[in-house]
Amino acid sequence: MRNTLLYFLLVFVVSACLAAPAHALTPEEDFAARCAASGVIKCEGFDAAATFTPQTSTDPGLHAPAGAPASAVKGFQDTAAKKSGNSSLRFDILTNTDADTAGGFIATFGGSFGQNSTFYLQFAQMMDTTMANFDWSTTGNGTAPKSAVFYGLAGGLCQQVEATTVSYAYAQPGNRPSMYTACGGYGMETNLSGTSWVCPTCVPKLIQEPSSATDGYKCQWDVYGDGTGNGTGCFRMPANKWVTFYYRIHIGNWGSANSTVDAWVAIDNGPYKQWIKVPNMTFNNDFPTADNNFSRVMFTPYMTGKQSSVAHPTAKTWYDELIVSTQPIAAPGGGLSAPQNLHVVP
Repeated sequence: MRNTLLYFLLVFVVSACLAAPAHALTPEEDFAARCAASGVIKCEGFDAAATFTPQTSTDPGLHAPAGAPASAVKGFQDTAAKKSGNSSLRFDILTNTDADTAGGFIATFGGSFGQNSTFYLQFAQMMDTTMANFDWSTTGNGTAPKSAVFYGLAGGLCQQVEATTVSYAYAQPGNRPSMYTACGGYGMETNLSGTSWVCPTCVPKLIQEPSSATDGYKCQWDVYGDGTGNGTGCFRMPANKWVTFYYRIHIGNWGSANSTVDAWVAIDNGPYKQWIKVPNMTFNNDFPTADNNFSRVMFTPYMTGKQSSVAHPTAKTWYDELIVSTQPIAAPGGGLSAPQNLHVVP
């Protein structure tokens, strides 16, 4: 009888353990787990005060707008708004400012990526209502805020070795991200079927490409309707929500059409949805030296063409959770990494 009671007690304990919900990771535990994964070579949580020390020249760290003293930085540590940890990086875009409205923050990759290599990069960004919804084209001809620039050291920020994410308002409210390379010379755009990278002046074309007909964003040039990630419509930056950007960039041979760029977004730890899927594109290198491979990222709200004579409401944007890796990075919130079989890597 005693053994029978012990048996049923053991069954009850085991069943209770199996039925108990798994421990949900805190935001801090989740970020730490992604940082500890195999292949990670850079992890920046923007949590230490020293991270926000103003820098000069091309040194990694926080930078003031061009021509301004280091003490005139417009980026700073924000302990009130963060995706995880103690704080985030915040930029304020003040009225009557020019193109370099708030400076930027430079981080190294922790490695260098040249021909026949692949890197994965993930970061989170949030925009306030003004930053996300204001029509920045009203502040100058073609003005649009950048989010991030991946580049090499020797050629600087505006060069052939470049992959920049920029948000365009076009003729509608709201910023819809797209990407370009070569200092804006070539958009990461495809034909309407998404099977081929297209020339800068070719239309019609896609500025956002989905994973499939039913998954991701499909945004056609001059057709700006918002989508929900179901294979149609444009991805538009939401206000006051953290968006995790995730990139897989494969560099083939400089000057050859054998590179690929994939990018996904996840809103507030939701599922990844693809918005960039560019095959057989060409990366050129105008400074083909060992220190001019992809090796740096600059976070900046720089807006080419912005006029200081134009007034507008103050806008804010935040960055957090930067990870660079040689292997796929898991999605935030315990999700799986984005699919990696979308392109065959040469």
